[in-house]
Amino acid sequence: MCYEKSGMFLDEIYTYGLANSYYAPFITNVRGEGKEIYNTVVKSGEIHDYLTVGDDDAFKYGSVYYNQTHSDHPPLYYDLIHTVSSVVKGGHSKWIGLYLNLFIYVLTLMILYRLVKMISEHTLPGIAKDDDKINTYVGMAAVLLYGLSRAGIASLVFIRMYVLLTFFAVLLSYAVAGFVLKEKAYYCPVILLSIAGGLLTNLFGVFYAFFLSAAVVIVLVAGKRYKTALFYAISALGGVAGFILAFPDFTQNFNNHGTAQMVKDNAINPGHYVEALYTVTKSAIKSLPIAVLLGIAATILIVRYVRRDGESKEKSAAVKRDRALKTVLLLFIPSVIDFIVVTSIAKYESLRYVYNVLPIIILPVLYLVCVYLKLHGIPR
Repeated sequence: MCYEKSGMFLDEIYTYGLANSYYAPFITNVRGEGKEIYNTVVKSGEIHDYLTVGDDDAFKYGSVYYNQTHSDHPPLYYDLIHTVSSVVKGGHSKWIGLYLNLFIYVLTLMILYRLVKMISEHTLPGIAKDDDKINTYVGMAAVLLYGLSRAGIASLVFIRMYVLLTFFAVLLSYAVAGFVLKEKAYYCPVILLSIAGGLLTNLFGVFYAFFLSAAVVIVLVAGKRYKTALFYAISALGGVAGFILAFPDFTQNFNNHGTAQMVKDNAINPGHYVEALYTVTKSAIKSLPIAVLLGIAATILIVRYVRRDGESKEKSAAVKRDRALKTVLLLFIPSVIDFIVVTSIAKYESLRYVYNVLPIIILPVLYLVCVYLKLHGIPR
């Protein structure tokens, strides 16, 4: 997949330029302030300098920060690109971005595995004979289902910040699931870091973090778990504070290149909602066809099993009481809201803006598979 990538989208070129050009965010700035570049020949050396790191500008994160204040994205992903580029000074290659993306992608899949396995461990515990095997199989299924999907691979080979945003969304989901199911305080720093990291990667990361955090606090308060809700709120707000401290120019960042105005225009245009949702949802289904089919099949099999088995009423009731189901819904519903909101207001009708929530949206499918295996057993 990575080997077959033969070209770059314009935005990917900007990824390298914004990360590596020394206090010159765009190619029009490479000759310095006041030096005209329009209607002139841009030399190959100037383009090379724009895209690469030299001996004198390696590890210059102040330059990355400056460039991003003139762009419309926060600097974290660009910092990482700049770091790798600084190690291999003077070179420009797709592999700088692809190796970084692959590393992030593998980390994402590892956390997704642990998230789904944790949910499986809390799904109908004690009912199945092969509990441990089922938990492992369902976790592996999550890795294969998302990791080999068109959506997952697209985020991997696209040298933009969306693969990193997905990492932080999955990490936040894992921390929230652990915090809710296990009530362990050591998940709080992970929640803080994942929210801060997501916001420092892409401002659209605020939506999933906000909707999920609001849902968590509401559920905890409704369950009279006030102390736990307070711990979560402090962690979430700490993440936001960390983002503001690390990137205080985010308001200027969002207003660059008409981004804010375009988002506002889309937000007040109801006709755009339907068209954008239709286009992006169709793209999501095409990108995750196996997940859709597997979810339908698992639902049908579970319904048939419950109807056929006279002893399954007790098991059916157990499913309704299942804490894991509530946790899956706690993650799933905010991810769907994020999908709808971001798709409706984003600059373009593109799936990339919601790559981060796609691994979360497929969680109910994996839960259904888990329930079926625990009710019916592993096929022999």
